[in-house]
Amino acid sequence: MKISFDRKTVSLSIGEFAGFTTAPEAGGDGRGGGLWRARVGTAWHDQLREQSEEAIPGARFEMPIAGRWPHRDWIVELQGRADQVLPEDDGFLLREVKTVSTSLPASEDELRGLYPAYFRQLATYRALFPFTEAGREADGKPPGAELFFLEIETGLTQRVPLGPKDDAAFHAQIERLVDFLQLRSQHLQRLRHLPPATPFAEPRPGQEEISLHLAEAASSHSILLFQAPTGFGKTGYLLELALNQLRTGMVTRIVYLTGKSTGQLQVLHQLRAMVPEDAPISAAQVRNKRDHCINDVFHCFRESCAYLDDLENRWGRSELGTRALSEKRDFALDTLREDGRRAGICPYEITRATLPAADIWIGDYNYVFSPSNRSFFYERPGFDPSQTILIVDEAHNLPSRAADNYSTRFTVEAARDVLTEFTFQAVPPEVKRAWESLVERLTALRPCERCDPETEDDLADAVRTLAEQIQITPPDYAALSPETLQRLDEAAALQHFLENPDIDKLLWVPRPGQIEATCLDAAKPLGKTLAEFRTVALASATFGPEDLFLRQCGVDPESGRARLVAAAAPWRAGAYDLAIDLRADTRYRQRERSLGVMAETIARVQAHAAGPVAVFFPSYRYARDLKEAVEDRFPQIRVALQERRESLSEQTAFIEESLLLSDALFLILGSSYTESIDLLGGRVEYALIAGPALPEVNAVQNARMEIAGADHRDQSFREVYQIPGMRKVNQAIGRLARAPDHRARILLQCRRFAETSYLDLLPPDLPRPTFIATETDLDAWLGEATGEY
Repeated sequence: MKISFDRKTVSLSIGEFAGFTTAPEAGGDGRGGGLWRARVGTAWHDQLREQSEEAIPGARFEMPIAGRWPHRDWIVELQGRADQVLPEDDGFLLREVKTVSTSLPASEDELRGLYPAYFRQLATYRALFPFTEAGREADGKPPGAELFFLEIETGLTQRVPLGPKDDAAFHAQIERLVDFLQLRSQHLQRLRHLPPATPFAEPRPGQEEISLHLAEAASSHSILLFQAPTGFGKTGYLLELALNQLRTGMVTRIVYLTGKSTGQLQVLHQLRAMVPEDAPISAAQVRNKRDHCINDVFHCFRESCAYLDDLENRWGRSELGTRALSEKRDFALDTLREDGRRAGICPYEITRATLPAADIWIGDYNYVFSPSNRSFFYERPGFDPSQTILIVDEAHNLPSRAADNYSTRFTVEAARDVLTEFTFQAVPPEVKRAWESLVERLTALRPCERCDPETEDDLADAVRTLAEQIQITPPDYAALSPETLQRLDEAAALQHFLENPDIDKLLWVPRPGQIEATCLDAAKPLGKTLAEFRTVALASATFGPEDLFLRQCGVDPESGRARLVAAAAPWRAGAYDLAIDLRADTRYRQRERSLGVMAETIARVQAHAAGPVAVFFPSYRYARDLKEAVEDRFPQIRVALQERRESLSEQTAFIEESLLLSDALFLILGSSYTESIDLLGGRVEYALIAGPALPEVNAVQNARMEIAGADHRDQSFREVYQIPGMRKVNQAIGRLARAPDHRARILLQCRRFAETSYLDLLPPDLPRPTFIATETDLDAWLGEATGEY
């Protein structure tokens, strides 16, 4: 949907127009092979077209139909393609073919109730028919129109002619759309009267000119790279840029993405500090469907959930329907869940229906960059990326997160569990046989770093056959367990992975019966997505080399589209003291030999520290090994090891308790504890980092190295291993000094840190390191602590 509020025009496809609604949608969540459903009916359409071509001379297919429809003071521009336009003795017949899973024949009222958008679509074609070449041939005579329903499982068909009520539904839909446009237009006009946003009452050193630099960059470039140290205030200045673009009409919406919920909460907190409480602006933090669910068991299908049944009528009777888009809403999850209980409506569907009323959408990367999740944003009425500013926080993670969205895995054990469930459920035998064939292929898999073409073709054939059978004879999804539905989705994802021409891919087998479908590079689809937005602001403290990051995002560094805005933080100049321990070798095969010296070093540092020491590791296994070594040699030292806690409250509680009760806090580089939790700054005096956190050597990294070729092996090693590893190190360092009064002494424990290729990847504002080759050197460095570095 493309809206020009200045010219009062809206352009959209006829399918989008027919499906437009500001009410919750009645279906389930599309799980259980949802990625396959876009293909349903293609073969039937082709077959019916061949039959009509043979039987009806002069028949037209996929005929373009477009027109401009004035209503009140708006112009609605519509375009689409009619399935079949068939000549008749006295004119033309418009026929729209729809494949359905509903048992046919059914009453016309039932079909109209189940598929109202289909009838509105055909009515729109008939309303616009006079604007077409065939319409001019008909001399103004209105065409006949019928929906041709085809039951996909049996091939049974049923024709339903269009009636006067259906034509009235077209006009009612025009009215509904224009009402929505008017409300949005009036709301955006109110936003013009907002005062300019400012992030902080008093800027800190280094912040004085950053607002101007960001605004100037955004005026001439579509992509901004905003690099500033952790604690600089990036969130505030990005919101200032976005709110001022919204206020001045440059954009009509703000989308703010972060990789973790901790970052989303920070955005909401900063926003409340910047926007007056009575301002006509609202923000929605979008959570996943499971978080919204108010049932005891999450199993999201209309047939099994009372909150999804009869949604349209419940919505119309509730107060939610009357105020959905006309006032400032509270999108807090607790409020949505309470509204859902009171109205008997799924809270997730309330979010889906009311999200267009929010000016700021805050959520995970997946809502824009995941092919299976992006529809939640992209299908909301009024959302237009070309009128939206997109902000991506911790954007150094974006290329890898985007690649993960195209990756999947499948195991024979999980596939066998599905087969067992199929045995006890009334699953169509054709689907069961196709699944058995997939299990056979998975069983035959043997470990390899890259599957041969024959194996890849066999798997592609198996999932393709499964998809075809599910399309023809779909199972009863509501009767299947959530685990089986997940496996069906994974099989669909595997098919799409194998058929996707836009990604660099690797199909490999880490152990018998397990297939890993890994996207090595998603730069092409990532670049296409970024190009859709009016303004893109990518923020990080650790982009690494600018050209490399842009290429990984699918942006040509020479295109002139992107500009780096780097913020300085003068207060960091005296915040750190840095040393490199040359005695330790943390390479995988040498780690065990260095456990003793590292345990001894932790004990010495802890003895000098006023509080607990933070120690960062590249893996849990390494942290556990060193924890055992410390506790064996120095039982008086209390070590707290980070656990895999999911919720923010659990993570925060662990940090607070450990800072209070422990002598050494062991954390994992790259985890939310080191990239999202801002509780260590100013509270930890000493930190040790056990190695540069290079990625594990495996088939995936080997394949990425091969892409560059043997002639560029050194550069490939830098891009595949060193830069990602040192980025995690730099993230951890940044969390330790986030404000002018914070101080931290950092000991990098590995001789590799002294190599130029690693030193060059440390932040340039860190001091020159002290090199420690002996215990005497370590004691001397520890004795130099003065509080000012």
